[in-house]
Amino acid sequence: MIEINTMGHRFKFQCEDDERKRLEAAAEMIEQKMLELPKANRNERSLLMVAINIAYDFIQLKEEAHHNSEDMKSKIDAIHTILTSAIEAQSHSEESKTSVN
Repeated sequence: MIEINTMGHRFKFQCEDDERKRLEAAAEMIEQKMLELPKANRNERSLLMVAINIAYDFIQLKEEAHHNSEDMKSKIDAIHTILTSAIEAQSHSEESKTSVN
């Protein structure tokens, strides 16, 4: 269990030990974003806006990672094709030399 305090509210989360650091980092990120706002604007509406902006950034990064993964997969497939062709060409070349001798 972890307890996070932000904007005068305490939140308790059930979590595994390996999740604790990420939850603390997430809470710290939100707290830092809130501290960037003028004190008069630090309210629940602003907290929600901060959370939405962080979620938006997360989704954008997730989409970019997926795109990068697809791009990397296509590059690996291209390299595989080139290597397979080279190996086959080498194999045929060696077979030709063996047949001639």
